Amino acid sequence: MTDHPAPGTDDDRLEPGSLWRLACAARAAAAASGALRPIATTRSTVEQAGIPFAVSLPARPTPLARAEVEKPAYREDGFDPFLPPYDPALYVSGLTPTHVCLLNKYNVLDCHLLAVTRAFEHQETWLTLADFAALWLCLAEFDALAFYNAGKAAGASQRHKHLQVVPLPLLPGESSLPAAPAFEAVRWAGDFGATPAFPFVHALARLDPAWTAAPQEAAQHTLALYWALLARVGVPRGEGARQTRPYNLLMTRQWMLLVPRRQEAWGGIAVNALGFAGSLMVWDAAGLRLLREAGPLSVLAAVSELR
Repeated sequence: MTDHPAPGTDDDRLEPGSLWRLACAARAAAAASGALRPIATTRSTVEQAGIPFAVSLPARPTPLARAEVEKPAYREDGFDPFLPPYDPALYVSGLTPTHVCLLNKYNVLDCHLLAVTRAFEHQETWLTLADFAALWLCLAEFDALAFYNAGKAAGASQRHKHLQVVPLPLLPGESSLPAAPAFEAVRWAGDFGATPAFPFVHALARLDPAWTAAPQEAAQHTLALYWALLARVGVPRGEGARQTRPYNLLMTRQWMLLVPRRQEAWGGIAVNALGFAGSLMVWDAAGLRLLREAGPLSVLAAVSELR
């Protein structure tokens, strides 16, 4: 472990246009040193209702590999890898006075980044203006999908608040998200909408790509839309900082999706926010067979709430 620039200093501020370069350099160095532990996978396509879900299966699935990935358990008394001093091999850059950018140690998708709160905040607290400011700063740097797993039942593996950012397209050779057909079918009414492709409770809000020019102002608009989406899907605001139920949030430069959750997994198939973008992971051939038999949309509905 080494010290990193102090928050708010010149060395800690993200130079505009530099995040992608810094992320690629950190990824290369971390991969060479062994600090980055990417999960090599093979990919299959499982289609349902015209949506070609991308399903990852570890190339060498073993109980030991799965245990290693799941080792950072979601525990109140566990080690917190997101508090300084950060692992220098996984550190990318400071983002804002409240957030820092790290590499995801166990990544399936390439250049998978985390926007982590510098001071401890619980993963089950509401998102804030500072959280959205950090996300928009990332989205201003490169086209990406940002997402948040709000609690263990929504797929979070760490209790320290961390938002996630993966570059688009998710898969090499693709032009968009695997679930693009669902988002292309959204029926909008003003700033809000829903897609008939999703048989579970959800809501979307329009975002403006031009907001990338002013991340702080964009964060203010997005925070208001976030609270409106929570209300639309029946997640009460409550009086404290702690959320009232788990949910997944996905965000691009064009839209934001919010899906309330009931449970973490179905039939041993764990689902996080990426599932609603059309990307799922199973650990063995039996899991892939089950997913094919049930259908990905059925699995997503089982961990969410039917409309």
